[in-house]
Amino acid sequence: MVRACKICGSPINEDMKLCVKCGSKPSPVINALKSTGRVLLWSCVLAFLMLVTTTSFDPFQSYHMRKANMVAVGTRGKDIYMAIEDASKERAQIGLPSLWPKNYLAYTNNLDNMSAKIYKTSSDYFYELYDGSNVGNDNHDPYVFGFDYSKLAGAGVSAKCDTGRLLATNNLWLIAANITKEDDGRIPLLITRNVDVKEIERVVNQGLKESEFKKRIIFSETYKAPFGNKGFVAVRKGGQRFLKNSKSITLGELFDNKELPPRDLSKPPIVYLIP
Repeated sequence: MVRACKICGSPINEDMKLCVKCGSKPSPVINALKSTGRVLLWSCVLAFLMLVTTTSFDPFQSYHMRKANMVAVGTRGKDIYMAIEDASKERAQIGLPSLWPKNYLAYTNNLDNMSAKIYKTSSDYFYELYDGSNVGNDNHDPYVFGFDYSKLAGAGVSAKCDTGRLLATNNLWLIAANITKEDDGRIPLLITRNVDVKEIERVVNQGLKESEFKKRIIFSETYKAPFGNKGFVAVRKGGQRFLKNSKSITLGELFDNKELPPRDLSKPPIVYLIP
């Protein structure tokens, strides 16, 4: 293939390395750079094609994969809700209080450890709920049926697999403490830990006005998994799941764009126990 002069377009004499018309020489530096550029370009193209054809990276499906993870996490959250609620109903029949956590001492029967303890973190609560101190021996006797540590994991949070205390590393849930059966059904009982829950905590106690519907929900700076700032999962009374796959979520959306009245001040305030 005959090369053309970059100045006048005439053929290059390959023996003389000169343009047959204007006598200019082709630049070896420019030619080398062009050749190197073509190699780098194809290297980048091939690397990208290898990435998008592997299961570990797919830039076109990240939204859908995150949504699938949210559905799975929401199902586990509903399982937790049903386990606690079903056991609480059975306890009510024999005069024992609900198993939902409290951060104040409400029951003093020493034979009923769940109600006799104050919980400062959701990990402490779930550890007690599953009778974590007896995992692996014949005395293991969880307080509820249908709950285990796998319900606390998913979407980047690994499941606990040892016999030590439950740590935040293996727990993706915040849980509402001091909830009562009279509380509004829209109040989230379980929320994934990637949410900064302070504003939600304020709303469930002081109420939500229409003027606040467009206030954005803030994401946690401490916990990136699960979902980072791309959305979260919550579980309400009845096991109803709230899944939002978006970084733009408002208080109005969480509470169905309806005002929430202030909570009865005679009750201990609702607080969310962090992992």
